[in-house]
Amino acid sequence: MKCPACGKTVERTKFCAHCGAKLPAAPRGRKANTELEPTVIKYIDKLAYSAAELALAIGVSRGKVYEWMDQSRISYVQVDGRKMIRRKTAEDFLAQHEVAATSEVPKLVRIV
Repeated sequence: MKCPACGKTVERTKFCAHCGAKLPAAPRGRKANTELEPTVIKYIDKLAYSAAELALAIGVSRGKVYEWMDQSRISYVQVDGRKMIRRKTAEDFLAQHEVAATSEVPKLVRIV
């Protein structure tokens, strides 16, 4: 690297060995962490879901799943104090809330 004050080539240090000028700091880039890989959750292979996993799978909040469990709208099993929803129960719950598609086009009403 070249010293900005005297223009002489110097090693990477804090100060120039020739004129004593302070050298600019080396750019500090983050090292890529190659150990971290994306986590893949396989929902198909699971027999039961936690509330958080079910919420993620169907696109609602975890609190909403707990609310459904408290209201007895969705049944669960308790294993060592942990509430788990069986896969079949989750599928049945979604099937009960399925809305059939209709071919009718809704009439648009213009209010003046």
